[in-house]
Amino acid sequence: MTDKIRAEVYGLLNDINEDCAFISSSSQIAEHPANQKIINMGMPAVPYIIKAYLDGYTGINAADLLHKITGADPIPPEDYGYVKKIARHWAKWYEQQTGEKL
Repeated sequence: MTDKIRAEVYGLLNDINEDCAFISSSSQIAEHPANQKIINMGMPAVPYIIKAYLDGYTGINAADLLHKITGADPIPPEDYGYVKKIARHWAKWYEQQTGEKL
């Protein structure tokens, strides 16, 4: 994991939060240019998105970004809406996929 990628991902997540703070439409948030930039980064962005989630990032788009990048959906339906549980599921998924603990 590099500091440059981390800084870019965190900066883009921050941009999305600031620009979309008063937007309730998830489809409008998904259209934010920073989302596409993160998606285009691919797998190198994934640990930083998950880390942001674990550190308390609550942006509506984080799980969607992870799903779009990885194609995975490790969240059981009973945990939908629980940000901390979702973050832990993604961290566990990442560790299972890569052997790296976040």
